[in-house]
Amino acid sequence: MTDPLGIHGGSYDDLGFNTFTLFPGTRALGMPFPLAIAMTGMIQDGVWDTFPNLKVGFMEGGTSWIPLVIDRLNREREYGELRCEKSVIDYFNSGRFYVGCEGNEGALSYVVDLIGPQACMFASDFPHEIAMENALDEINEIEERKDLSDQHKKMILGENAKKFYKL
Repeated sequence: MTDPLGIHGGSYDDLGFNTFTLFPGTRALGMPFPLAIAMTGMIQDGVWDTFPNLKVGFMEGGTSWIPLVIDRLNREREYGELRCEKSVIDYFNSGRFYVGCEGNEGALSYVVDLIGPQACMFASDFPHEIAMENALDEINEIEERKDLSDQHKKMILGENAKKFYKL
């Protein structure tokens, strides 16, 4: 297995965000959309197929973009336009795809059900943008969720990151 590659959201150029008059919308969409674009490109351009040992983490954009990409690329595959070696969802649940997630994400349990818990890793901006108290609050949000099993919480809060970073 090769060293992991991390892809970070937050590229705001050429995505229409310059039309927004306030920054919160830019930050809200400017994190997940670049990740969706990157994953789409990697699937359609055969990156996952060409590099079978590649392990990639998609960071700081949450998980809600994942069902969108799967649904839209499945449509393209049905039309015969998208040519890839595997079904679209296989790229997400391959054990080589990882995604950063936060505790308050409404889509998190749906994504865990859709692609499996092995892909999701707890993410925070500690110590970059948040204090330890905020990071602990976010961890508690995951711990207190009723829509995730205890095993899935354990994976999300540490086990998956250990695999991704080879710790």
